[in-house]
Amino acid sequence: MLVYGLPLNQYAMHEDEDGYFYLLTKDWRRRVATHLYVASPDFELVGKLLNIEPGEEFKASRFLGDKLYLVTYKQVDPLFVIDLANKTKPQIIGELKIPGYSVYLHPYADAQGSVQYLI
Repeated sequence: MLVYGLPLNQYAMHEDEDGYFYLLTKDWRRRVATHLYVASPDFELVGKLLNIEPGEEFKASRFLGDKLYLVTYKQVDPLFVIDLANKTKPQIIGELKIPGYSVYLHPYADAQGSVQYLI
C-alpha cells in the first residue's frame, strides 16, 4: 500500500474490530495537506480521503467508533467529523471552526457510557 506523507503520532493510526487499518498522514510534497487512508485486513488500500483542508496542518485526531474527529491548523482550528462507516468512501460530515489551538483530543463518556463528549 503506497501512501503519501507521514503520521503525526500514535493517534493518527487505528485498527477497527473488523481488522481495517486507518492512517492519517501529513504530506508536504507541494503544499501541506492531510490524507486519510483505509486498508483492508490484508493491507490493501480500499478507501481514501485526500487533501482534507489543503494548506492547513493536521494537529490532532481521535477515532471513536465509526467516526474520526480531526483538527487542522493554520489560523483557526477547524474540527472535522469524518464518517468511516463506508470504508471505501470516508466522507466529511461536519465541520466546526473554533478559536484556539488543539494538539490533543480526549473522549469522555457519562457513567453509563452512552453519551460521548470530546474534550
